[in-house]
Amino acid sequence: MKRLRFCMLFVFFAAALSVGAQDIAAGLGVRGGVGSDITFGGLAFGGGVNKLFLDTLEVGLVFYYGSFTEDSSNGVNDYTDTTKITAFAAFLNYLYGYHRNSSGFYLVGGVGVAYLGVNWEESSPTDTTLGTLLPGGGSKETFDGSTAGTILNVGVGYSIAGGFDLRLEVPVVIAFGNAGGASSVIPLFTLTGGYRLGP
Repeated sequence: MKRLRFCMLFVFFAAALSVGAQDIAAGLGVRGGVGSDITFGGLAFGGGVNKLFLDTLEVGLVFYYGSFTEDSSNGVNDYTDTTKITAFAAFLNYLYGYHRNSSGFYLVGGVGVAYLGVNWEESSPTDTTLGTLLPGGGSKETFDGSTAGTILNVGVGYSIAGGFDLRLEVPVVIAFGNAGGASSVIPLFTLTGGYRLGP
C-alpha cells in the first residue's frame, strides 16, 4: 500500500510538472537511459521529468530500477545474492556549462531523496541453514521491504543544439534503513539521453 501511495504521488507530481502554461513548459525536459551496477555489473535503467531554473539548476522526478547479482563462497558452500531495487526520487542537479541552444560539454552534480523498494535473496545449493529449504537441495533467505534513501550524482554531459543532450552519470544510491543482506550503497553507471523544451 505504501508503494501504491508513493507511485500515485509520483505520477501526480510528474503530471503537474508536465502540464501548464507555456511559460511553465519552457525548460521542461524528459530523459531516460540504461546503465550498470559498477560493483557487480547488473542491469539498471531509469527515466523521469525535470525542469530547468536559472539556466543551471535542474529539478525533477526520476525512476530507477536495478537488478544485481553477486556470487561468493566460504570454501565449503557457494552462495548467490540477488538484489532488485526500485527507486522513486526527487532530485536537484547543478549543470555547469550547460547551454540548451548550443553544442558542448557540461558537468553535472546533484543530490536527491528517494523511496526504495528492495527485494533481496541469498541462496545456496548446498547450505541448508539459510532458512527456507529448496526442492533440489540447499536453502535460501529473502527480504522484501522498503526504506528511505538518497541519491548522489556526478557526471558529464554533451548538449546538442535544439534541446537534445547525452549524459554519462554515476548516481550512487544510499539506503538509510534495513535492506536485508543487500548492500546499502550501490554505485551505478548510466548513459542517458534527454530533450528539453525551449527557449
